[in-house]
Amino acid sequence: MEKIEMNTDVLADMSGKVSENSLKSKLPQLNMETYRGKHVVVKGCAPTWAVMVLQHKLEGVAGGLSFKLFFGKEIPVW
Repeated sequence: MEKIEMNTDVLADMSGKVSENSLKSKLPQLNMETYRGKHVVVKGCAPTWAVMVLQHKLEGVAGGLSFKLFFGKEIPVW
């Protein structure tokens, strides 16, 4: 299965922080078809709640999901 990385920066506002407002405005703009059937590796620094919302959005689209830790290790989710 092809792997594709997604950086949580795509959900950040102009200051580089992921907030509730930035998540609400940026998440609908993401083209989920880019991730269809692929193993998505989420990396970056974002609040846990924001990553969980992103994970929910990827369910049923992505073929797999894992998180990449800052030292490079990947933790599989599903």
